[in-house]
Amino acid sequence: MDDEASAKAGHRELADEGFAFLPFFEAGEPWNAYLARVARLGSGGPVESPSDVR
Repeated sequence: MDDEASAKAGHRELADEGFAFLPFFEAGEPWNAYLARVARLGSGGPVESPSDVR
């Protein structure tokens, strides 16, 4: 299983228990877009959801 599949599986499993394994992740969001957004957050960029960037 690759990183994307493992991370999304963990996120779904923990979401059922009320926890967010992938902060700010939205279902259906392309994995590369999520990783780019997290990288921006790590460098002090804005928190944007995929629906904010159109």
